[in-house]
Amino acid sequence: MSKRILAVALALGILATSNAFASRSRTSVLGTGDNGMYLTGGSFFYDDARNIFYNPAYVNDFKNWGIIEKSNFPGTTAEGGFVSSLSSFNLGVYLNRVSGENNLVGNMASLNNQRPIELFFGGDMNNVKWGIGVDYSMFHSAAGGGTTDTNLVLHAGAEVADFEPFGWATVIGNEKTAGTPAGTSDNKYKTYGVGLRYKMGEWLPYAGWREDKVAPNGGDGTKVDAFIVGLGRTTKIGEGARMNYAIAFARQAANNGGGTHSAVPLDISVEADANSWLTARAGLSHNLYDRTGDTSLAENTTGRVGLGIHAGKGDIDFTVGKQALASSQTAETGGIADAQINDISNGFFSQLSVGYHW
Repeated sequence: MSKRILAVALALGILATSNAFASRSRTSVLGTGDNGMYLTGGSFFYDDARNIFYNPAYVNDFKNWGIIEKSNFPGTTAEGGFVSSLSSFNLGVYLNRVSGENNLVGNMASLNNQRPIELFFGGDMNNVKWGIGVDYSMFHSAAGGGTTDTNLVLHAGAEVADFEPFGWATVIGNEKTAGTPAGTSDNKYKTYGVGLRYKMGEWLPYAGWREDKVAPNGGDGTKVDAFIVGLGRTTKIGEGARMNYAIAFARQAANNGGGTHSAVPLDISVEADANSWLTARAGLSHNLYDRTGDTSLAENTTGRVGLGIHAGKGDIDFTVGKQALASSQTAETGGIADAQINDISNGFFSQLSVGYHW
C-alpha cells in the first residue's frame, strides 16, 4: 500500500510540475481558444500562468515563479518577469510584453520602441480571490519635431465560487507625432473589455467582449468591436497526459466600412509527461469557419509542437518552428510555430524560455 501511495504522489507531483508553470511556448502550442481575435496573452480553455494577463486574480493560483523568454518574432524578442508571495498577498512584475499593447484598430507608430511594464497584485479572502493589474508603457523621441506615446491600462478580475469575471479599461492612450503632412498627429487610443469563465468540473464555458478605438485629432475615429463565446475542456487521458480542446465563435466588426471577421476555431492539444524530466506538447488549430466579409481565408489549419524540460525546480520550454509572416498571426505565436518549414538550423528554438518556480 505504501508503494502505491508513493507512486501516486510522484505521479501527481510530476503532473503538478507540468501544470504549475507555463510559458509563451506552452500557450503557442496548446492554443488560446480565440483564434487570435480577442486575447493578447494567455488562453481561455485551460489554466495557465499567462492567464494573469487578462485576469489578474489568477496571480493567486500561479505564484512563486520567474521566467525569461526569447523569440524569433520581431517585437517580441525578449520578455520576462516573476510572481511572488508578499505576506498574505501576491505580487507580480512583468517586463517588455509588447503584445500586451496590441490594439485591434491599429497600434501606435512607435509600438516596438516602447518598453512596457506590467504590475499585478492580488489576494485570497476566503471564498473570493481578487486581483488588479496595471499595464504602462511610454516612448519619446525628439527627432522630426517630437513623438510621444503613452499607454496606461487598468485590469481587474476575481474568482468567486466557480465564476471568474475579468475586465480592463484604458486610462491613458495618447500618441503625438510631429512631422506628418498635416502637421501634428494627435491620436487617442482606447481599449475596453469584459469577460467571464465558468468552471463546471472539467468543462469550461467562456465569453468576452472588447472594443478598441482610435480617434485622430479629436475626430470620431475608428473602432473595432469583438466578442467571443466558447466551450473548452481539459481531461486526463492517461498517466501524466492531458488533452485540451475547445470550440468557439468569434467575431470582429469595424465601423467606417472596415468590414467583419467571423470564425469558428476548433483547438485540440495534448500535453504528456514522457518521464519526470520531459514533457511533450502538440496542438492543432482548425477553423471550421473563417471569413472576412464574404471571403473565406485560406489558412485554416495549423499544427504546432514543443517540449518542456524539467530539472528540479527549473524549466526549459521551447517551440519548434520558423519565423513566418502568416495572416493568422496571434499575439502569442506571431506566426512562428505555424511555419511549414521546420529545421534545426532555422527555428528549432523559435521560442525559448528558462523559468524557475519555488
